[in-house]
Amino acid sequence: MSRAFSYIRFSSKKQQKGESFRRQADFAVEVCRENGWVLDETLTLNDLGVSAFRGNNAKVGALAEFLEAIRTGRVLRGSVLIIESIDRLSRNKVGEALQLFISILNSGVAIVTREPRRTYTQDSINDIAALLEPLIYMSRAHEESATKSFRLKDAWAKKKERAATQGLPMTKMAPRWLELTENGYMLIPERAATVREIFRLSVEGLGVQRILNYLVAHPEKHPPFGDSGRWRDSYVLQILSNRATFGEFQPQMREEGNLRVDCGEPIKNYFPPVVSEDLFYQVQAGMKARFRVLGRPGEYETNLFTGIVFHAEDRTTMSVHTFRQATTAGGETRPYRYLTSGATANGSTRRGKALSFPYPPFEQGVLQALSELTAADILGGEDDGDEREAEIAGLTGKLVVLDHRIQDAEQKASDPTEENPEVYVGLLKTLHKTKRETVQRLEELKADAASCKAVNLGEVQSLLGLLASVKGDELKEVRRKLKAKVRSLVTEIWVHITRVTHMTRVAQVQIHLRNGTIKKLAIQHTSGLRAKSRKST
Repeated sequence: MSRAFSYIRFSSKKQQKGESFRRQADFAVEVCRENGWVLDETLTLNDLGVSAFRGNNAKVGALAEFLEAIRTGRVLRGSVLIIESIDRLSRNKVGEALQLFISILNSGVAIVTREPRRTYTQDSINDIAALLEPLIYMSRAHEESATKSFRLKDAWAKKKERAATQGLPMTKMAPRWLELTENGYMLIPERAATVREIFRLSVEGLGVQRILNYLVAHPEKHPPFGDSGRWRDSYVLQILSNRATFGEFQPQMREEGNLRVDCGEPIKNYFPPVVSEDLFYQVQAGMKARFRVLGRPGEYETNLFTGIVFHAEDRTTMSVHTFRQATTAGGETRPYRYLTSGATANGSTRRGKALSFPYPPFEQGVLQALSELTAADILGGEDDGDEREAEIAGLTGKLVVLDHRIQDAEQKASDPTEENPEVYVGLLKTLHKTKRETVQRLEELKADAASCKAVNLGEVQSLLGLLASVKGDELKEVRRKLKAKVRSLVTEIWVHITRVTHMTRVAQVQIHLRNGTIKKLAIQHTSGLRAKSRKST
């Protein structure tokens, strides 16, 4: 008794709501009953919402699993594959579709179709008359899919053009803080206010987890509006990274393997902006600076320079370690905080080798140096800005060229008259990769440009003026904001510590600003005395 396997496929998941699945399943049961076959359901051969136009179902879908089962002997010779029609098996080019068809028959597995009602076996391969009909169906299926693909891409291109020139919506889909009305996309006020609050907290130095905690703690003011019905760190990050927040829309298309890739140039001012583009890039720069920071920040942001201070001798990241020492006979203690190299902290070097420095005088010296900076120090010379702007302009032009090349390759890859469309499929992968790399570099340059602004220096110096006069919760807030603003100016701080005497240490410090400027200073600390700092450059 033969064992039969039913393969069910349709291209769109919307078809699952109709009769397609039931019709294909019923046919398999009917054929098995008529022929006395056993319907084997140990393999689930359902490709629901999987296209056969590029042969994806035979590469990664359920059909691929069936082909592997034939190869390994899980499906034996004499078995039967039941399909509704040839186009359920493949809508690929005739050569590839025929090769798939013959490979199954050559393995000793028969193919039964409903439309038309036919049974194909290994003997059919050498029967020209028997092969002619499936060849016609294969050719027609591929031509239909190619024509449909071409028309869909053409329609999408026209929608994109109307969106760019007339501001017309391309789709009903929009970020959750927007709604589509008769007058176009409109902000939902309370949700837009939440998005602005998320950006405000981020630019002030809060990481994604702390922003999440804030939103969860204020559900009445900031009710969740994501898919899950509650706030999640992934959705907070998605909002902070979404260019739609400043109104930009990036059209996309599905590549082979169902991967979404950018299609054409971004459309500016497509959505109503909820934050400014400048603020968006400031947030990106801040998140990038915090990305390498490990550990909890502490209640009062004990270390204002977490993750950006490095020891020059062992080239490890320096962190703040707190020790408590008794100061009275009653046993009262006060904390002593030291900036310690990674080598000392992990025990690979003895602390006696001068790889630590008291943190309070170090912080005081660095903040003093920052308070003395001028706008010229932050902005750099005109040449620096000109070079950055020139690179931004060059990369922007490169993206325009890449978009034209991608559009041309897409048309040729989907052209049913093209003899070698696979050449253009390979070219598309290369072009999309180049575009992703170009966009990434452009984003980095824009983020740096947003950080290198005199306004950031002014905010740092204003916060420094408040630091000595506030206490309690207000001090926590000022230190948190100051930590974030310092990162908008400084990329790295390198420290070399020298023991001058048993009681005295000197820290040679280099502060690397975002525009490439380096400020040098020396901080001297003698136990029991107030630290002194002198600026060398």
